Amino acid sequence: MFSATVEKNQPLFSGGSKRQTSFALSPNGNFLAVATDNVKKNLNSYTIRVFNANTLKLVFTKSYQEDKEKFFMPNDLVVDDLGQAYVLGKKYIEGRREKKQGEANYDFIINKVSKDEVQSIELKLDNNEHIRSLNISQSNPEQLQLLGFYSEEKVGRIKGGCNFIINIKSTLSLKNKISSELPLSVYEDLYGDNRAERKKDNELTNFYIDHVFQDESGNTYLIAEEFFVTSYYVSNGQMGGYYVTTYHYNDILVLKFNANNQLDLGRSIFKKATTPSYNAFLKDNQLHILLNSGKNLIEKNDGRTKVSKGFLESSALYDVVFGLDGEVAYNKVQDNKGKTFYTPFRGTYKNTKFVMMSDAKSKKQFMILE
Repeated sequence: MFSATVEKNQPLFSGGSKRQTSFALSPNGNFLAVATDNVKKNLNSYTIRVFNANTLKLVFTKSYQEDKEKFFMPNDLVVDDLGQAYVLGKKYIEGRREKKQGEANYDFIINKVSKDEVQSIELKLDNNEHIRSLNISQSNPEQLQLLGFYSEEKVGRIKGGCNFIINIKSTLSLKNKISSELPLSVYEDLYGDNRAERKKDNELTNFYIDHVFQDESGNTYLIAEEFFVTSYYVSNGQMGGYYVTTYHYNDILVLKFNANNQLDLGRSIFKKATTPSYNAFLKDNQLHILLNSGKNLIEKNDGRTKVSKGFLESSALYDVVFGLDGEVAYNKVQDNKGKTFYTPFRGTYKNTKFVMMSDAKSKKQFMILE
């Protein structure tokens, strides 16, 4: 599709020196956008290439955010049905550190890249507003939503959801910015009825956005999972010892913004796991979260449903369904004991069907849910 010349020992694709290459397909399937870092040693420079998705013929190439000193880190990329690309990211104030003296060392920038021009606007944040990342959503051809979490304390914590509405019809401009605190229901799911009110004073931590969906009614869903790493030292006496590292894939946070861009729903799944375990999709305007857990979910006295697997407990595959009224149903798809174990994390949803593969190293099998 294209070739690129880079400096010696500089990678073009993700994985080195914070470089990132992103891809996006237009809703009508006609345009494919590829965003790359030009990887020039003494110049921060970035390029959008837009292709005809059917023929792979190049429609246009355009550079943006060229700067000798300021480094740009993309957060998200979309391309619309006209072939115009939108790149959202962080522009670092000094160097490439996320923080400087405890404060965020970046501003958010949204770039509109077309064949004829490049437009950019900076998103100004309040002094008590800290945002780690934003994701782009578009249900209206004349505007974008930039969705994420905000904190009043520091980057990485969550006080609530934020929504920047950007006009894109002619010139980029900020139409509105809406911030909404997490509702009590989020804390009730995580901490129980008795502790929820007290815990609401504490901001959540370590949640990362995995999915952004839109339903046919104009609602937008934001799904994030709690992730962190712990390690401890195991001593072998005089023989020394070793470190044990554990990856935690825990609680899931679900926010729904309605067609008026207001936070309409907030719920959580109280979950514990040490491997990636879930996937999500929308069907018939309902959010489905598929995951493996213990055979029997634990119904706690404080109203919580704990989704986890005991040490000697067999597992089961569950479909957690979020209704339009906010009610949550835990539906068991199968008990895994004596049956093929499937991994929703590696599944995909297409044409009203969710397809996932077994975890067997040989004789791979597939489950189709519809």
